[in-house]
Amino acid sequence: MHNSPETFFESLNPFGMALGLTRMRHLLRALDNPHSALRVLQVAGTNGKGSAAATAAAILSAAGHRVGLYTSPHLVHLCERIRVDGADIDRAGLSAGVARLGEAMRKSGETPTYFEALTALAIDHFARGGVEIAVLEVGLGGRLDATSAVVPEVAIITRVGLDHTATLGPTLAAIAAEKAAILRPGTRAFIARQMPEALEVIARTASEQRCACSFAGRDFALAPEGGGLLETAPGQVENLPRGDVGGARASDGETPVFFEQRILAGRDENQRSEGPRTAPPRIGPLKLALAGEHQLDNAEVAIAAALSLSSRIEARHVADGLERVKWPGRFQIVDRRPLTIVDGAHNPDGARVLAAMCRARARGPRPRIVFSALADKDVASVARVILAEAASVHLVALDNPRAMRLGDLAALARQLGVDFTCHETVGAALEAARREALFDGPDGWALAAGSLYLVGAVLESHGPRGMA
Repeated sequence: MHNSPETFFESLNPFGMALGLTRMRHLLRALDNPHSALRVLQVAGTNGKGSAAATAAAILSAAGHRVGLYTSPHLVHLCERIRVDGADIDRAGLSAGVARLGEAMRKSGETPTYFEALTALAIDHFARGGVEIAVLEVGLGGRLDATSAVVPEVAIITRVGLDHTATLGPTLAAIAAEKAAILRPGTRAFIARQMPEALEVIARTASEQRCACSFAGRDFALAPEGGGLLETAPGQVENLPRGDVGGARASDGETPVFFEQRILAGRDENQRSEGPRTAPPRIGPLKLALAGEHQLDNAEVAIAAALSLSSRIEARHVADGLERVKWPGRFQIVDRRPLTIVDGAHNPDGARVLAAMCRARARGPRPRIVFSALADKDVASVARVILAEAASVHLVALDNPRAMRLGDLAALARQLGVDFTCHETVGAALEAARREALFDGPDGWALAAGSLYLVGAVLESHGPRGMA
């Protein structure tokens, strides 16, 4: 008997990994196949999948659908992973879910992994809570991920990059193949802008699986005024700079991205819906609550997928969803005195995006950076990019079995030629960085980056403050 949901999940080894779908399928069967009551949007990718999932869910909720959102990892509380119409599952709901899950485990004879158990609980909670559309973020890869025990009606693949190379493969093509495994017959898929190597694998998989696939930049796009979404665009799909997005500009770190453009929204006549649109809505100007020009790519596929799932969506629903969506830990302001930002960039692509956002803050000094990382990541590549933007560096080890040791972080910083200070706790590192930022004057700022677990530790110890 477990005293709390947390102890139950910890007993399943939260840092262990055993990919495969058999246990998950048996578990869902023992729960009376709750997924059969849901329409599912599955979201895979290396970077941006959480943002795209949250954005699609926000748009669908704005249109009046009851929407479940399942994401990982959590930053502070386990309840963050399971949401219905923007509200986290409460403790009573989590405890009830654990009780049902325990019975299903006894009935099926299966002992799931931590992630499998949470996924099954989320799907069961959604079905019991009257959710109409469940948005499921893939945990790792796609081919053998627990969320893939359910065949989605619609799928999204966000940008593919190098991460989890020991598990998914050492090349972009190998990783893309794992992500593309969510493309299955009968699924309608929307693919974000990709590097050519990843794009080739995804396109080939879609063709082999006879999966109806639309590609950003070719079949739909966020375009300047006069362009459109789900409107055929000429040219090859390439990972081009987004300077041609018509009025878009990177956030300065204190305000969200604003972009002036109109979105022409059409529908595929074969997709499941209450009926075809008689006239496409025009939308604009839009305010995107998530900071960073890269969020345009995530919004692009999220809008397209949401429109594919619902004919209720009007221009105002898209605008409302984009303005209200929340996705913590991604260039999130946690304090304004001094400006203090956290970002979960933990792979080379994410690090490059974060570095670009740092440089976009044209005024004022460079950030005072708190840095930590998990040892199983490409820490050298991430640190090389992020720490190059720092006015000073504060290193700290995370309280996590996978964390890189402080001595190893220091050795890496020396190797990169970076001056640094080591700290015993995240709180001490953050306060040191914030003191330096205050001395930098009114434009000084502090940034904590390198791991979502670092973000979670900052949010737990510091929390959003001074946000008025």
